[in-house]
Amino acid sequence: MPVSDLAKMSWNLVDNLLADGRSSCFDILLPSHPVIRRSCGCLYSLGDIEQARLRVGNKQLFLSWLIQSFAVNEAGQEQLKTLLSLLEEDDERAVLSLLERLVYQFFDSGGDPNLLSEALHWYTTFYATACMTEYLGAQIRDLFLRLRDLVACEHAYALAQQAKVLNALKCDLLGVRELEAIARVLNAHLPFLKIDEGYLVLHEDDQQSLFIGGYTSSNVLSDRQYFAKQLLLPSVYLEQLRHGVYVIEPLFMDSQPLGYLVVRTALFDGSIMEELRTALSSAIKGAFLLDAANRAREEAEREQRARSEFFANISEGLKGPLESIVSLLSEQNKNLQQRVNKEVLTAQHLLDLSFSYTKEFCLEPQIIEISSLLQVLADSCDCIDPLPVVFADPEKLKQSLQIICEHIRKEGTSVHITTSLQVEGLMVSFCSSLHTYKATLGRQDLSLALAQRILLMSGAMVLFEDNAILVRLPWPSLHGLSSSSPGKEAVYILSEGETAAPGLFSAFTGIRCIKASDFGKKDNVVHQENVLLYDGRRKAVDLQLVLHHLINHLQFSSLAFVGYHIPNGYASLATALTAAKEKELAKGVLVLCGSLNKALLGKIGLADNALECTENELPAILAQQQVNLVVSDVPNPKLYELIRKTSMVPLVLIRESWTAEDVQALSSLPRLVLVHRCVEESFEFLARILDLYYRQEVLPPLTGVLVKRALVYLEAHAKSSISRWQLAEQVNVSEDYLTRIFHKEIGLSPWEYLNRYRIHLAVLLLKQSTLTINEIASQTGFQDQAYFCRVFRKIKGCAPSTVRMND
Repeated sequence: MPVSDLAKMSWNLVDNLLADGRSSCFDILLPSHPVIRRSCGCLYSLGDIEQARLRVGNKQLFLSWLIQSFAVNEAGQEQLKTLLSLLEEDDERAVLSLLERLVYQFFDSGGDPNLLSEALHWYTTFYATACMTEYLGAQIRDLFLRLRDLVACEHAYALAQQAKVLNALKCDLLGVRELEAIARVLNAHLPFLKIDEGYLVLHEDDQQSLFIGGYTSSNVLSDRQYFAKQLLLPSVYLEQLRHGVYVIEPLFMDSQPLGYLVVRTALFDGSIMEELRTALSSAIKGAFLLDAANRAREEAEREQRARSEFFANISEGLKGPLESIVSLLSEQNKNLQQRVNKEVLTAQHLLDLSFSYTKEFCLEPQIIEISSLLQVLADSCDCIDPLPVVFADPEKLKQSLQIICEHIRKEGTSVHITTSLQVEGLMVSFCSSLHTYKATLGRQDLSLALAQRILLMSGAMVLFEDNAILVRLPWPSLHGLSSSSPGKEAVYILSEGETAAPGLFSAFTGIRCIKASDFGKKDNVVHQENVLLYDGRRKAVDLQLVLHHLINHLQFSSLAFVGYHIPNGYASLATALTAAKEKELAKGVLVLCGSLNKALLGKIGLADNALECTENELPAILAQQQVNLVVSDVPNPKLYELIRKTSMVPLVLIRESWTAEDVQALSSLPRLVLVHRCVEESFEFLARILDLYYRQEVLPPLTGVLVKRALVYLEAHAKSSISRWQLAEQVNVSEDYLTRIFHKEIGLSPWEYLNRYRIHLAVLLLKQSTLTINEIASQTGFQDQAYFCRVFRKIKGCAPSTVRMND
């Protein structure tokens, strides 16, 4: 394809049109070479011998025919004359050497092998010497065949390499998330296709175009800028264009023009240009769609955040005035004060009810035993004592049950509470002493609606029957609430020496007993619809093995448990059961290295198991004692590399700040957790310390490094708005997966961690600056003061102003 000639002719046409100022209509003779198709039966283009003698009958005519047929340039003409001279001299070696170069160039440029055969035939017919006819002719024909095959193989290899480059380009373009990245991708691949310059332009409107980026042989161009639509490129780049052939590839999306790509190239393969155009159009379309999706997601997040903050701000903002009203009446008429207190309480319940429909309202369930709570709430009580544990938020459950009792007492009656055990859950009955009391009349009560809302969020069922309100709390599963519908069969695991279920479970009939040693065998299988009866006082080893099997197998994760004598306060039944078992077995110590506060460990019962030391003493302690966990704030990577040569004890490193270089230095060390000092006092992190001390389970290094990178990103961007997808994209994993491994590694979700880090920054500003509360909220990543104050109070237990005044 004569691209160079076509480009020159096109330029002349454009130049003439611009010079005349008017368009012209005329026929254009495009430069191209005729291709003779031998479909008529002719063997050679010159015909028979007599016809050929007329055309190439002397050496000058033959030379002219060769120059015309092979389109030989001036340099080639001299070589052609030299070749003919060497043939006359029968210089076999020189002929073959020169002919090899010329034939290779001819085949490499796409020449027709038949033309070579014809030229050799007519030379042999009219001018060949005896030596040429007898010896050299056969060698020349072999040379033609060998070079044709060689060039064909080279071209096939070049095409394969081009396809490889194109595939890599397409793959990288598929991963493009923003338009500015396209220039870097093009620069990484197109030079291998002999496209050494590229400029990407998008149509903006009728007046201007948008230059997205591009590349030259020396650098990547990433300065997005607008320019006049009548120009091909911005003026600064037009002036820098070098001499050469430039191709303009139009780009389309759904038949609509997007823009164009300008490339400087020595490659004249239309198929490659078409593939480049298609891949680039798809990449731009994908970037547009992703940008639209991100904008829609951010808008949805802003709307949801605004909705949550609206309810949070109303709830937080109205508490102050309501409390002030109550305080103003403290010394007035007691009857009036009681009435106002009642209305204020109703208003607070209404606010909490509204707030409960937002994502900001969350429960913090844990394993609890509620017999003592019921005895406090009731006027009279007929409850089983002790009760099996349930899984609920202690404060919210207490609030909801208290509302139910107060609702019944409004009629001037007392509350009688009874409990019963059912396969579906723990049934608690709140009965009025007044038989004429109608529980169903309370359905419209706002306070009772809040209680119902909390209980429903806890998985409970609320029923209104005659003069009683019934609450059925579901049995917990190993990792939360039971998600399956329990059947009628209860199962009890017999430990060594037991023959039947104890009297604790007399409320259940038809109990199927399975020996621990036979667990999992035929006819001794526990199904999801069963209810497992468990007494936490038993310590038999065979029972602990069954328990370990249940906890560590997914098919038992939603199995309902009716459990007695299980430790309270744990985030799941599995954690409670594991802690109860390992508390008996734990003999190692927890080592605090550096300047950490030992008193914090008292909150999780490990103060007596803790040992303080300096970084110089740590290696000796690890060598001499059984250590379950090391918690350190010493910034010395070489110390931890030294420890890893002799010990695999879990390490928790606490610092004020972490950098990408720190993560790079420590990421190769296994069983190591990094956190900021802001989480040092959080209950969730202390629970994770407890879990590490007993179970010593840490994420694998390749997974843990994702959490470490997320920590660095949160620290670097804590003062600005951060979306879930942005954080997940930074570490190249999905949002849900990152949340899951982050919580498993540290004990908090990324957003709980971020809030604690922001509040930590806010405390420093409160103590060290004179900025207003609103300015501090803005500088620590919060969008408004009210939301900042609410999060601050939740984490620190007091208002920001209190911290400043105390300081």
